[in-house]
Amino acid sequence: MIPAGTVDMIDILNAMGVNDAYLVLASLTGKDLLEILDDNVPDPKKDRPYVKDGPEASRLIQLSGARYVFDRSRPPETRIVESDLIPARTYSVVFEGHVLHRENILMAGRFGKIPFRVTDIPLSTALYGHAVRSGKIFARTEGRVREISETPTPLAICNQLGILVDVSHGSEQTAWDTIETSSHPVL
Repeated sequence: MIPAGTVDMIDILNAMGVNDAYLVLASLTGKDLLEILDDNVPDPKKDRPYVKDGPEASRLIQLSGARYVFDRSRPPETRIVESDLIPARTYSVVFEGHVLHRENILMAGRFGKIPFRVTDIPLSTALYGHAVRSGKIFARTEGRVREISETPTPLAICNQLGILVDVSHGSEQTAWDTIETSSHPVL
């Protein structure tokens, strides 16, 4: 786990471990992705330890450009309760190459069955290129993956009911926190 704050190349290499696999490109439907996300919701009955996991490690998948809400108390295949993924749409997905060979993440029965194309881009090169283009990499919680808690927050209730949240009279930090946490647009 990389602590919050500015991230340098040493942090990236340490988080990667000994692997610097080439990236692979696959096409998956939103339905496929939702099933894979559901399969990776923490479940003590099927979770297996991973050597890089620390006490705060999460097996949840961060899917760039997508948000989802899960409920671990629900039965498998129903645990993703909200998402902006469109089930019928086909998405281009880039994985670290070893994911499709060693199943570091659970693939909802698709392990070894997903057609893919190996790129000539190592993960470290992609991350370094992103850091150079953006000027820096900053680790932060974005609110793209959220768990339903026993007591929903007022923001979660508004999102569930489709109520638009107005942050125009709050502080700048309140506005940014709401934008990062909300699964719906804010005003």
